[in-house]
Amino acid sequence: MGLSIFFVSNQVMSQVRLLAVVMLLLVLLPSCSRSTVSPLKPSPNGSMLLLTAVNQSQADPRKYLCVIVEIQDASDTTLHREVTPASDTQRWTIQWVSDNEILLDSSDVGRYRIHRQPDDTWKGELGAT
Repeated sequence: MGLSIFFVSNQVMSQVRLLAVVMLLLVLLPSCSRSTVSPLKPSPNGSMLLLTAVNQSQADPRKYLCVIVEIQDASDTTLHREVTPASDTQRWTIQWVSDNEILLDSSDVGRYRIHRQPDDTWKGELGAT
């Protein structure tokens, strides 16, 4: 009888240890990882959405882990998508300046502006003021 109590107790302790490890991982893992996709940001007039992601492709090493900018219209059609020169490994912010301009400010490349062109295409450029 004493042996069976020891066995159950040992089994319960193993489950408690496993549960403790799982709970510790659940607490620690989110703080170690970064999300690769941001929430959608509406344009000032609400007609477009700005989405950012991180380039995970290693096809071009210069663009690996750089910020991807995507502009969508209200029906989720992609109007523009580009891999910017800004690295996600550095600090950066992005915002709509107007319905025709987005500013990506990055600690590694500085200001990167994406402008709507007269033909409704979009073009990004470094160092734009």
